[in-house]
Amino acid sequence: MKRIGLAALVLGLGACHNSVESAIGSPVGNYTLTAVDGSSLPFKTGTTITVRGAIGLKGGGAYTLTQADSSTSGTVNNTSLSGTWSMNDNAIVLVPNAGSLELGISTIDTLRIVRGSHQNLYVRH
Repeated sequence: MKRIGLAALVLGLGACHNSVESAIGSPVGNYTLTAVDGSSLPFKTGTTITVRGAIGLKGGGAYTLTQADSSTSGTVNNTSLSGTWSMNDNAIVLVPNAGSLELGISTIDTLRIVRGSHQNLYVRH
């Protein structure tokens, strides 16, 4: 239920004008994935191991997201998404050109993004 409420709130905010300058400053920059569900990388769940990831937020509302996951059999799956982002206060919405909507919270130099059933922590560098 908590996730549905957050999704409804952030979807409503996504319709708002891109607010890159907020109380926390501009979120524009490059972020590195440092933790999944509170655990540092590499993060293992089942037969999948998340080894690295990054988000780049560009001025003008464009973003890129990359992630590399390895399976215990050695197969590597590289994910690459691009699209637009918008922010209101510290709620951020990533709208991909293809794929699933990403919702999150931005604080000073960090992004917490819900990807699938996991919460990913990205730190600006």
